[in-house]
Amino acid sequence: MDWSERRCHMAGQLGMALLQVMLAQDLVRQRPGSRVLNVTAHGERELARWLT
Repeated sequence: MDWSERRCHMAGQLGMALLQVMLAQDLVRQRPGSRVLNVTAHGERELARWLT
């Protein structure tokens, strides 16, 4: 649980590994100068496929 946002999130080595894969596969892009991640159109399709 993220204490500032009061929302669940993935952290640590697992979170970092997943982020690196998602960035490498262009599923998400990080907004410059921010921690915000934007899901790409390719990411929307792939994540929908992964989660169904």
